[in-house]
Amino acid sequence: MSERPLKIYLAAPVVGVSDDVIIELEKIKHVLRTLDKRGQIELYDPKKHGVPNAWGMSMSEWARCIFTLDVVAIDNADWVVVCDYGRKGTAGTAWEAGYAFGKGKKVLIIEMAKADTDYSVMMRGCSSNYITKERFTSVTIDKAMDFFVERGRQLQKEVLN
Repeated sequence: MSERPLKIYLAAPVVGVSDDVIIELEKIKHVLRTLDKRGQIELYDPKKHGVPNAWGMSMSEWARCIFTLDVVAIDNADWVVVCDYGRKGTAGTAWEAGYAFGKGKKVLIIEMAKADTDYSVMMRGCSSNYITKERFTSVTIDKAMDFFVERGRQLQKEVLN
């Protein structure tokens, strides 16, 4: 019997991003969707989930619903994959990373910006798992999955010892 799929929450900018950013995010999502299709992960992409009857809600009601859905999804996740654009990232993405860290989740930060970008020390503090977008999108699908499984076991051992 195979192990249950890893539950992965994708934390990435939703609004105010350029076409270039959308193309970069699609590369990351392609890797994650491929793992999802193979049944190795359950991917939660907040952009794919809506609130029924949202058009009939006030902005504050709608925001509370979205917030609650995302918090529950992070609570249920094994990993939170964060697409980090450095200091040009969004407050929502930073909040998701911080909340995941506070809940003791495994956090993978994918460095989306150029190498000379200033990254937030607070975002850096959320994870010891960093990978560049080029490396993440160039590994084979099996190696990407191996990273989540093996690094997760290693982190679990570190916590237990």
